[in-house]
Amino acid sequence: MLQLLGYALNLCQPEKQKCGLPVTGEYQRLELIRRLLEQTPEKAYTLNELARRAAMSPSSLRCKFRHAYGCTVFDYLRDCRLARARRYLMEGYSVQQAAWMSGYQHATNFATAFRRRYGCSPGELRDASLTSSRHCA
Repeated sequence: MLQLLGYALNLCQPEKQKCGLPVTGEYQRLELIRRLLEQTPEKAYTLNELARRAAMSPSSLRCKFRHAYGCTVFDYLRDCRLARARRYLMEGYSVQQAAWMSGYQHATNFATAFRRRYGCSPGELRDASLTSSRHCA
């Protein structure tokens, strides 16, 4: 009876706890995905495509990536895109150019994500970088 109760409780655990920590080979494949997102954040990725590259199911990739890096695959991708866009803005590119070159289809979505991440608008950062060395975030 206790085994049956234990099994039922195990089924109720969230997926996050069920997938377990990545094993050695999985860490290498997760690192491949992390580097891919970091090096080419401007590309449009799908979870299925990334999972195929990692030789995992989409749910395993989602779960194991979070365990390994502390954030979701697409949160990590967003941070990579924003960091790249920030560099472009500081180099003098327009907001529209920085958004597009970083993988954003719409400048408004980019501006919203940028403000949430850095506490200022992309235009404010660009203007500040052109006039002085003071920057937001």
